[in-house]
Amino acid sequence: MEFNIDTIDRIFKNKKTKAKEFPIWYPAIKAAILNKSKINGQIMFKARFFYNDTKDIDKPEFIKTAEKTLKAFKPLCKFMGGK
Repeated sequence: MEFNIDTIDRIFKNKKTKAKEFPIWYPAIKAAILNKSKINGQIMFKARFFYNDTKDIDKPEFIKTAEKTLKAFKPLCKFMGGK
């Protein structure tokens, strides 16, 4: 399953987004993770940085942006029941 994080819950919603909330994503994903049995289940979080839209993506300083992005995933991991 792939979905926009803005659609899960208003706590993740970007104020500028036009995405409509679809709150069933969270219980569906949580149930899939917690109730899996004898399957190869995976979860992946990703952030997209579009080359033409991301300032300084081609410079070494971009590593700071990437680091901030990775740290920003912490609330999502906690929300999903992780540590």
